[in-house]
This record gives sequence, structure tokens and C-alpha cells, in this order.
Amino acid sequence: MRVGPGDLGGGQEQGGADHGVAFGGESVGQGSPDGVGGVGGGRALSLITTNWPEGPRRGRALGWYATAGACGFIGGLVLGGVLTEVSWRLVFALPVPIAVAALLAGLRLLPADRRGSAREKLDIPGALTATGALMLLVYALTQAPAYGWLSARTLVLFAAAACLLALFLRVESRSRKPLVPLSFLTRRATARTNLTIFAMWGAYTSFAFLATLYLQNVLGWTPLQTAGAFVPLGLANGALAPFAGRIAARFGVHRTIAAGMLLLALSYALFFRIDPGSPFLTVILPVMVVNGIGTAATFPALNMSAVAGVPDRDQGLAGALLNTFMQIGGAVVLALVTAVVEAEQQADRSDPLADYTPGTAVIVAAVLAGLGAAVLIRHRTDSRNH
Repeated sequence: MRVGPGDLGGGQEQGGADHGVAFGGESVGQGSPDGVGGVGGGRALSLITTNWPEGPRRGRALGWYATAGACGFIGGLVLGGVLTEVSWRLVFALPVPIAVAALLAGLRLLPADRRGSAREKLDIPGALTATGALMLLVYALTQAPAYGWLSARTLVLFAAAACLLALFLRVESRSRKPLVPLSFLTRRATARTNLTIFAMWGAYTSFAFLATLYLQNVLGWTPLQTAGAFVPLGLANGALAPFAGRIAARFGVHRTIAAGMLLLALSYALFFRIDPGSPFLTVILPVMVVNGIGTAATFPALNMSAVAGVPDRDQGLAGALLNTFMQIGGAVVLALVTAVVEAEQQADRSDPLADYTPGTAVIVAAVLAGLGAAVLIRHRTDSRNH
């Protein structure tokens, strides 16, 4: 398996095709099995949380929200696979009509802003410094295997990313209308939820990439067959997500998140069983089904946790932060996994599966780290309250 920056960007024809199925196909579902991502995710979440009071009704609404996303995820996979059979580039055109239809529906169905409401000034310096820091970090991670982790180029990139991040924190601390108030960012409940979704989505993005490469490059599946392999994940998620609110209400949001994260870790650990001729029913299917169940348990509960106890005026900020950490996790963990896989590929070119073992290990470790951070932060919070 050849994995590198060229594959991530579609620089090689085979790598581009793989990437088109794994990520371009999901774009209809807005990037995840729950269909949440991008700029609109935080706004959509705030619409739900401000219109349904905290409790079982909100849980049910978030469950159906995740189910709708799962339907988009499945449709995106199938349509993406069909288009990739023609050309992987077509998957980038597929979201356009979907976005236009969503825009028209939103103008008609969503409540309008109040007339005369003040429009807050955008924090341009904060947005530029935060975006620049994240771009440099991801770029450094993807370039490090080629130039060396301790090379001057790599160290300069990491140092520049750290400087921009420090500048962002300084800008936010002095801004009258910060992009992200630091007091909100350091809120323990917010940090716990954001770290968890960072790890959860980063692990899933990396798994989707590795699994797609395995199915196409090792098993020789077509893009459409590869897309079909992910459909059980979406079906399991969509079937169980409507009940996520009831589950969280009965067992508690934090217990539901912990159980879901453990299921996700189990699903990725099952991927260690792959070999050059793994049958779908006994090896690949269990991974997808367990992952779908874990996602159905975790994602709605994380949304409930993100906005619990947050005033209505800050619901949009809480949802936006959750989505931001989700997208950052996808970029950072995927860059780290591809860097590890690339390094292993250069060290051992004889074994076609040697690259997948360390990559999968990083994915499992990411989920467990997110779970550990969530548990530790909650434990410290509870201990201070008693």
C-alpha cells in the first residue's frame, strides 16, 4: 500500500479514486455517518437545542437528526461509488445540487432572523490565526515522513504552528468580541465533550481511509463495491440513533458516551484481523456493524453533553465548537495515521499488510485517549463538586 500526501490529495489516479469513495462519497451526508459537519452543523444543532428543552424530547430530536444524517451518509456512499466508476473527480460536483436544494429548503422552512437584530462584528484576526495554525500543523504532520521528524523543515513548521496558536490565544484574550471566548473554551464540560469528538471523528476518518485502501488495493474491489461495504455502518447507525435519547436518559449521557467509545474501539480492533483474502461476512461486516452501533450511541449523546446547561444565547457557539473540534480531529488524526503508515511502508515493502497494523493501532489509541480524557476530566469535576 502506498499512502502519502499525494494519495490524500488525489495526486495519484488510484489514490485519488480511493479517496473519492471514502470521503467524496460521504460529502452528501456532510462527511460523517451522522451527517454533521461543516459550517451548518453548529447552526443546525442550535436550532434543535433552542426549540426543544433539555431532556428526553431533545434527546429524541437529536436522535432523529443523526438518523437523517445516516440516510445522507448511505446515499452519498452509493452515489459516490457510482460516480467514481466513471471518474473520481465527479464526486466533488455531487454536493453542489444537494447544497442548492438545502439552501432553498432552508430559506422556506427555517425561521428568519428577527428584524433589527444586531449583527456582531467578525473576529477576522482570530479566524486567520486559528486557521493558519491548524493548516500548518496538518501540513507538518503530512510532510514529516518525507523530510524527517527532526529535520529543520519539520521543526520550523511545528514551531510556526505553535506560534500562530499562541497568537490566536492572545488575540482572543484581548478581543472585545472574540471568535471563541477563552472562558467558554476552558469550561470543563466543553473541553470533555470536544476532546471526545476530536478523537472519535479523527479515528473514524482515518479508519475510512485505511479501510478503503485495503478493500480496493488489497482485495481488489471496485469503488462501488467499496462504497457498499460501508452501507451496513450507516444502516446500523440509522436504525439505533432514534433511540439514543431514551438510552441516554435511562443510563446517563456520560455512561452512554463511554459505552459508545468502547464499542468504537472494539470495532477498530476487529480490523486487526484482516489478511490478503479476508471474507466480507466474517471480517469486514462485524467491523462496520459494531462501528455503526458505537456511533449511534456516542454521537447524539455528545451533542446532548455539548449543550447541557448552556444558555440559549450560547447554544450556537457550543454547537459550532463541537463541529470545529470534530473537523480538526479528522484532519489531525488522519495526518498522523498517514504519517505512521508512510513510515512503516518505507521500512517494510515486502508485506502488503504491514502498513495497516500500525495505522489501526493509532486509530484504536486515539479512541481510547478520547475516552480517557473524557473520564478523567469528568472525574476531576465531580471530585471538586463534592
